[in-house]
Amino acid sequence: MGENDFALMAWTRAIHLQPGHVQSWLNIIIFLEKGNRLSEAKEYAHKALEAIGDADSTLQFLMGNIYGRLNEFEKAEAFFGNAIKIGTTVHKPAPAKYWSNLGKIRIGFREYCSVA
Repeated sequence: MGENDFALMAWTRAIHLQPGHVQSWLNIIIFLEKGNRLSEAKEYAHKALEAIGDADSTLQFLMGNIYGRLNEFEKAEAFFGNAIKIGTTVHKPAPAKYWSNLGKIRIGFREYCSVA
């Protein structure tokens, strides 16, 4: 088993043991998105929403990235907007990258949606 396979297995085990373990969900989604396994990343992101709820700004941001890369721009914009709304409450203000990616979606630079 390679290091990547082991890491994915470990994070998956963690969420089976503790379904609300936010960092393991985020690690899986980031790993899959960075590996261009976008349909799997999207699937895990939706499972994460069910397991941990919709109040995590990083999860919302990652979903915006995934939907942007899948050319589903309206959904991407909604998730970036959610990330900003939640992030503003938690981080005061929301991280700049949330605003940056929302701007890229809104002005039509679709080719830039793969940046985090």
